[in-house]
Amino acid sequence: MITTEDVIALIREHVQDAGSQKGAAIRLRISRPHLNDILHGRRSPGPKVLRALKLQREQAFRPISNAKY
Repeated sequence: MITTEDVIALIREHVQDAGSQKGAAIRLRISRPHLNDILHGRRSPGPKVLRALKLQREQAFRPISNAKY
């Protein structure tokens, strides 16, 4: 399973490959401030960014240990 931190690491690789946040934002088709917000945890990567990274969001559930109903 890929975590949000993993996705942010992928985005950081895009920034490094593009040479700047502006270049990566252009490639990801988002604004540079939007990209900066994602990198600093102020926004979550949305569907547009995930599509550009060839990822999709899935929701998972797991039991809470020792939970009382």
